[in-house]
Amino acid sequence: MLGSFKTRQNLEHPFRLFFLLAITGIIVALMPWFSVSFAPQYAGHFPLHWHAFAFIELVGGAAFAGFLLTALPSWCSYRPPLRYHSILLVLLLGVALICLPWPRLSSILINGFWLYLLGLAARYIVHTRSWHHASFIGVVSAIAALSIAYSLNPQAKWLHASVDVMIIGIALANFRVGRVLGNQALEDSGIDDEQFIPNPFYKNISALLLMLAASLSLLASEAVQGWLYLAVGMSFAARLQDWHDSRLLKRAYIRVYYAVSLSMAFGYMALGLVLLTAPQLFSFVRHFLAIAVYLLMVLTIMSIVGLRHSGLKLRFYFDTQLAMLLVVVAALSRSVLVIYYPSLMTLYTIPSVALSLAFIIYIARYQAIFRHHEPR
Repeated sequence: MLGSFKTRQNLEHPFRLFFLLAITGIIVALMPWFSVSFAPQYAGHFPLHWHAFAFIELVGGAAFAGFLLTALPSWCSYRPPLRYHSILLVLLLGVALICLPWPRLSSILINGFWLYLLGLAARYIVHTRSWHHASFIGVVSAIAALSIAYSLNPQAKWLHASVDVMIIGIALANFRVGRVLGNQALEDSGIDDEQFIPNPFYKNISALLLMLAASLSLLASEAVQGWLYLAVGMSFAARLQDWHDSRLLKRAYIRVYYAVSLSMAFGYMALGLVLLTAPQLFSFVRHFLAIAVYLLMVLTIMSIVGLRHSGLKLRFYFDTQLAMLLVVVAALSRSVLVIYYPSLMTLYTIPSVALSLAFIIYIARYQAIFRHHEPR
C-alpha cells in the first residue's frame, strides 16, 4: 500500500522518474565508447550517431520533462493530475531507449515524446495565460522540429542545433534558478533586506543570439557562424557580472553555478574562434559544449531540483561536487587532452569512465533522498 502511494506521488511529481531515466540514458549512450575501449569486436554493431542521439534526445528529453513538469505547475499555479501523462511519456522514452538498435523507430518514438511534451507545456501556459513563460513553448517546438528533421534526414547538423536549442532552454531555466540561488545565498549570509535579481536583458540577448546562431548553423558559412557563436559566448560572459559579489561567491553552490556559466561562455567563444580560424577543431569544441556545458548543466539542474522539491535545504554535497568535477574531466579529455595526446584512452576511455562515475554518484545520493523524502 505504501509502495503504491509512493508510486502515485512520483507520477504526480515526475522529476524523480525522469531524472533516474536520464541516468539510464547516459549509461546506454556510453555503450559505444565502452565497446571501443573494452570490447572492440562489438564496436561495429552500434548504429551511426547512437551516442549523440541518446545523449541529446533521450537524456535531454528525460531532463526537460522532469524539469518542465516540475517547474510549470509551480510557475503557472496550475496543477492538474499528471500521472497518466507521466506514464505515457516514460513509456515513449523507455521504448525509444530500447529501440536504439533500430534508429528510425527510436527517432519516431522520440518525435512523439517531444510533441506530447510540447502539448503539455502549451496547456499550462495557455490555460493560465502565463505568457511570460511562453519562451519554453518556443524551445520545445524547436527541439521537436529538429528531432523530426533528424528522423527524416539523419545528419549530425540537426543534433548540433538541438544541443544549442537545449542549452537555450537550460539557460532560460537557469535565469530563474539563479534568482533562487542568489536569494538563498543572501539568506544564508543573514541578509534579509536585499533581493537578488539577475539582469533579464542579458538573458534575452544571449538566448536570441544563440537561437539565431543555431538556425544559421544549418545553412550559413563557417565565417558567419563563427562571428555569431563568438557573440553568443560574449553575451553569456556578460551574464556573469551579476555574480561578482563576495556575499554570493562564498557559497559553494554559487561557485558551482558560476563555473557552469563560465564553461558556457568559454565554450561558445571557443566555437566561434575555431570556426573562424581552425575548422578542423570543430568536433573537439562541439564535444566540450556537449559535455562541459550541456551535460554539466543537466547535472546541476537535476541536483538543485532534486533537493528543492524534496523539501531539503539547498546545498551541493561533496560527492555532488565530485560528480561535477568528473564531468569536467570527461570534457577536457574528449576535447583538449585528445588533441595533444590522441589515443583511445583520451578519446573514449577516460570520458566514458568519468561520465559513468559522475552520474552513478548522482543516483547514489539522490535515490536515497527520493526514498526518504516526499516530493513537493
